[in-house]
Amino acid sequence: MAEPFVSFLSFLLKTQPDYALSHPRQKPFSDTSRQAMRKRITAILQRSRPTPTTDAPRLQRFLSIYTDYLESKLMNSANSEEEYSNPRDLEVRVHYLLKEVKELYNRFRDTSDRLSALPDTLITQILLYLPTKDSIKTKILSKRFKDLWLQVPGLEMHSHEPAAINNFIATFLQRNRGSRLQKFKITYNGRNVCSHGNSEFIAGVVNRGVQQLDVGSSTLKRPLTNDLVHVNIYKSNTLVSLKLANVGMQNPPEFGVSLPCLKTMHLEDITTKDPLIVEKLISGCPVLEDLTVFRAFDDNVPVMRVRSLSLKRFCVKLSRARIIHGKEYAVEVDAPGLKYMNFGDNLSDRVVAKNLSSLFKVDIDAQFSFGITTTITVQMKNAIISDFLKGVSGVRHMIISQPTLESLYSWMNNGAFTKFSNLTRLEVSFCTDLLQRLPHFLEGFPKLKHLTLNLLYLKDLEPENLELTVVPQCLLGTLECVEVKEVATVEKAGKKRARYIKRTKVSKHMKKIWIEAVRYILENSLVLKKLVLCFSSVTNSVLEISEALPTNVILQRRVTPGTSSRTLQMFISIYTDYLESKLMSSANSEEEYSNPRDLEVRIHYLEKEVQELWNRLRDLRFSDRLSALPNTLITQILLYLPTKESIKTSFLSKRFKDLWLQVPGLEFHSHEPPAIRNFIVTFFQINRGSRLQRFKVTYNGRNVCLHGTSEFIAGVVNRGVQQLDVGSGTLKRPLTNDLVHVNIYKSNTLVSLKLANVGMQNPPEFGVSLPCLKTMHLEDITTKDPLIVEKLISGCPVLEDLTVFRVFDDNVPFLRVRSQCLKRFRVKFGRSRKIYGKEYAIEVDAPGLKYMNFRDDLSDKVVVKNLSSLFKVDIDTQFGTSTLQIKKSIISDFLKGIPSVRHMIISQPTLEVLYSCMKHGPFTKFCNLTRLEASFCTVLLQTLPYFLEGFPKLKHLTLNLLYLKDLEPENLELTVVPQCLLCTLECVEVKEVATVEKAGKKRARYIKRTKVSKHMKKIWIEVVRYILENSLVLKKLVLCFSPVTNSVLEISEALPTFTIGSPGCEIFNHLTSL
Repeated sequence: MAEPFVSFLSFLLKTQPDYALSHPRQKPFSDTSRQAMRKRITAILQRSRPTPTTDAPRLQRFLSIYTDYLESKLMNSANSEEEYSNPRDLEVRVHYLLKEVKELYNRFRDTSDRLSALPDTLITQILLYLPTKDSIKTKILSKRFKDLWLQVPGLEMHSHEPAAINNFIATFLQRNRGSRLQKFKITYNGRNVCSHGNSEFIAGVVNRGVQQLDVGSSTLKRPLTNDLVHVNIYKSNTLVSLKLANVGMQNPPEFGVSLPCLKTMHLEDITTKDPLIVEKLISGCPVLEDLTVFRAFDDNVPVMRVRSLSLKRFCVKLSRARIIHGKEYAVEVDAPGLKYMNFGDNLSDRVVAKNLSSLFKVDIDAQFSFGITTTITVQMKNAIISDFLKGVSGVRHMIISQPTLESLYSWMNNGAFTKFSNLTRLEVSFCTDLLQRLPHFLEGFPKLKHLTLNLLYLKDLEPENLELTVVPQCLLGTLECVEVKEVATVEKAGKKRARYIKRTKVSKHMKKIWIEAVRYILENSLVLKKLVLCFSSVTNSVLEISEALPTNVILQRRVTPGTSSRTLQMFISIYTDYLESKLMSSANSEEEYSNPRDLEVRIHYLEKEVQELWNRLRDLRFSDRLSALPNTLITQILLYLPTKESIKTSFLSKRFKDLWLQVPGLEFHSHEPPAIRNFIVTFFQINRGSRLQRFKVTYNGRNVCLHGTSEFIAGVVNRGVQQLDVGSGTLKRPLTNDLVHVNIYKSNTLVSLKLANVGMQNPPEFGVSLPCLKTMHLEDITTKDPLIVEKLISGCPVLEDLTVFRVFDDNVPFLRVRSQCLKRFRVKFGRSRKIYGKEYAIEVDAPGLKYMNFRDDLSDKVVVKNLSSLFKVDIDTQFGTSTLQIKKSIISDFLKGIPSVRHMIISQPTLEVLYSCMKHGPFTKFCNLTRLEASFCTVLLQTLPYFLEGFPKLKHLTLNLLYLKDLEPENLELTVVPQCLLCTLECVEVKEVATVEKAGKKRARYIKRTKVSKHMKKIWIEVVRYILENSLVLKKLVLCFSPVTNSVLEISEALPTFTIGSPGCEIFNHLTSL
């Protein structure tokens, strides 16, 4: 036995918490029972794990350790000595324990040392994400790791001991002098960092092509005035990320800044003598995407300009912790590609935002220098804020802080708020004193869908009352989700930047204010779907608001302040009578609602029910949205209804009385021809000046030509109809009369033409011209011209969709389909009737064809060519009635004509024909096909492997199984394994489709399912076994069988006995009702 497995067993014995058989109190088993069990376990192990090559001492040691472990598990899980007295029960239990140990060992072996299996280059890349101090610690792992940390292409350290760090960096750089550093990060906490050579090290790593440079300190209150960063940083061709914090920077050289690869730049509290330092850095970064600037009040950059075409994320912060009085700041943002902006500048007097058409999200936490004495007047300040908000008016997601709202409060008093017409998501923090402005604030967001309302409690200032009467447009039309959150308690109202302190219990008056805000949202949000309330358990607000929710909201919404007392009394009386009747009829006893709380809850749900019924009634009676539309739009809506239904709308109102006559289309059924004739004549006379878009007539009699339908069709074509649909689905034989007039061949407006069971006149000598026709559907048409279809196609230069359902006597022996623009083609030619001795042929030549549905059973000659764009083909044909040798040639040419297809559907009758051809030669290869759906009857399953050899790159297979009642194969032996099963097949669906009544019928007739024979079920089980055992990359197997045939149960029971070739394969069982 392998020594690692023995060591693993010893490890299990030591780590088992219940391995204590020496303590008799734990499990009161006798020594005799334990000895007998050990002998039986040893015998089972010797039978299940023979090791003839293992020497005797190791074998005995292995058996002893394994027996000890199994004994401990069995004894500690048994409830009595008799539990494993049956040898069979003991063997089953040991079998599961052995399987469990094997799984544990496999996990242990797989995860034991994955790191050592990696190459050195990959390990050093992993260690690059650790601080250098931690990567050095890995040298104690093994000899291999002793010096491996020196090969890491990066350094990350804290210079708390500058002298020691100086020597270490020098040694490291000397050791790696031939390699390029990817990362260099140094953090300092002293102001004497420049005196220990850190500036020289930074210059050195920049010269060595560092990609990520991070230098700074978060502990210094004031940035360094020394020039820690060398001038060569402005000309790095390798820098991708640059982060500088609390450092001094030298002025850029005269020849400018060039950082061609820099994508991320983070500047925090930097100092420089050049006031244009930020602008020069941005201009020298042509691919900059992420910019963060945390400014210092004395950074010598009074005006910060951010102009970049590639910038996607921008964050700026300038706090008012310290300020130089009399100094003015400004910021300008011009970034057409910007997606996200975090604006936290509190000191800038002038803010300009322009060309932000791509901005999606903005986070505003700025006060626009409100409260600071400057030379700018209030009017100028309002203009600055207005221009800034207009510059970000196209944003869709906005976050506004409480200090920002305080700054906007005075501005909102002087005029209307800026409209954000595209904004759908808003997160805003309101202090208690500003809640009165909530409705006016929300008027600026007419399309708002999601609102997050953060509530802050001002301890020193509470509003006297909250009266919210104005209802903004978003609450009435768009707002779907609202979140109300209690954020924190604000200590002093006078502070512009709120200082959050520990929560305390807020006053009852404040809770009433919050309840009123929630009530306002609930009562006025007409399309609200979700309301989330998040309150602190400390302030005990959520409990009181939850108790207030079931109050009489409906009464308050129905009775307005202007309602008279008499009307109010009448309303309350009727409402009380209704609620009393509902409660009495549903109560089982007088004591059921004796508890006032139970009665209140019940009334709440009844009021909610009344509210829902009222909303439905209001939508039907009062909320007539259709009447608000213009007549032109209403007539376009009525165009999609049959004319009979559109006439019924005349009863809706006076406006709709004659509106149906303006509908630019007719759709009717000519079951009463004289009445229909008079109706159409009247309709055309009223609309004689307008162009019809749609004309559809359906007839069910052969005398349709006697009642003027042909003249009506000619008339609508002359009037520029766009969609013409004429036909019948009830006639067994098409009309021989020429129902369709000759003028149809010269229509400049037809876009869609559908003809069924009609006769067509011969095209004129000057040919066919249908320049706008895109869709043509011809079903069982008759004509005297054998080239009718070819002429129609040639006269349609933009035809995209063609459907031809042929009839046996349509006088079109040769059907040619030649079109450069055709994308979808369907043909159907059934063998229900046939003229013996007559031959049919079909030719398809369409370079742009994407989809073809081929169901031609009578054509003896089939030619397909130039189908290089074909993506999907559905084949359900028997390729004529010729001899087998002729069929073989026809099938070979047909399949070679569709080599580029990627998705194929083949019916069972088609496979029967292909079965005979496969006996005489190999099957055509489809090298591009990845998805296949094929229907196999029972006798053809033996050819499945040979059939699949034609699809070497198949990824998805759908196998439809049909049961032949009159013929079953004796046995199924599938030995050949095609290439697709070994390499590419990832998903297989096996479906039971139907039961076929007779095997002799070429076109199977599907009948009601019955229980199939046991032998047939074995055949299906063998198919599933073949797929599972030979598909090496299979990811998913779906089995769909009928509950009537009871096949899914037997196959599911047989699955555990199969050998699965792909370990990661998932198996799904479904019941089908088809």
